Amino acid sequence: MLFNKIVHTCKTEKPAGSISHPFDNEIKVWSGYLNKTTLLSASVSGKQIYLQRPTGNQSAMEITSDSSWANARDQAALSGFFEEYRVRSAEIEALLSLIQKQPALQHGTYHWRAISEDGTDFRLSGLSDEQDTCVLAWSRIFEASEILCVINLHRRKEAVVYVTVDDGLHASGTRMNRMLGPGSIPGELNVEDRNGKSIRLTIPPRGLVMYG
Repeated sequence: MLFNKIVHTCKTEKPAGSISHPFDNEIKVWSGYLNKTTLLSASVSGKQIYLQRPTGNQSAMEITSDSSWANARDQAALSGFFEEYRVRSAEIEALLSLIQKQPALQHGTYHWRAISEDGTDFRLSGLSDEQDTCVLAWSRIFEASEILCVINLHRRKEAVVYVTVDDGLHASGTRMNRMLGPGSIPGELNVEDRNGKSIRLTIPPRGLVMYG
C-alpha cells in the first residue's frame, strides 16, 4: 500500500515521542531560544496557510473557523529529523551560526506553509497518504523579514516543490537567497505568482534548507 511505503521511507526508527508543539525539538536545537517563542495555533484562510498568535493581531490575515496543524505523525517525524540533525556537526554549526545572525530565527513568528508539486494545487505541508511527499515547510517572520525553512524527510529522494511565502512581503519577480543548504541547490530562487506568492525549491534527502 502507498501509505505503508510513505511511512517506511519517511519514518524515524526511534520516534522521540509525543511533544506539545511541533517545533519544540527544533527550538531546543536552536541554542536555547525556547523562552523567546510563543506557542501558536494554525489557521487556514483560502489557500494561504499560516500560524496566528492566539491573542495577537496580524493585518491582512483573516482568521476563519477552519484550523489545521501538523498531525502526530508529522510531529514525530520532525522530532526524529532534528534528533538526527544534531549529530551532523558541520550542518548544526552552520545552523547555529545563522541563528545568531538572523533575528527572524530568534524572535520571528511561525507560519506553517502550503506546498505543491505542480505549482497549482497547494496543500498543507506534511506527510501525505496520497503522494510520496515528505516535506515540512514553515516560515519565521520578524519585522517584515521572512526566512523560509523546508525539510525533506525522504531518506533517498530529493524533493522539488513549490512553497508558499508571504504575499505581502515579496513582489513578483524578486528573489530569495539560499541561507542554509548545500551548494548543489540553487543560490537564488525567483518569487512567482502562485498561491499568492511562492518559490520552487529543491531539497536533498533528509535535508534542511533555508531561503530569505
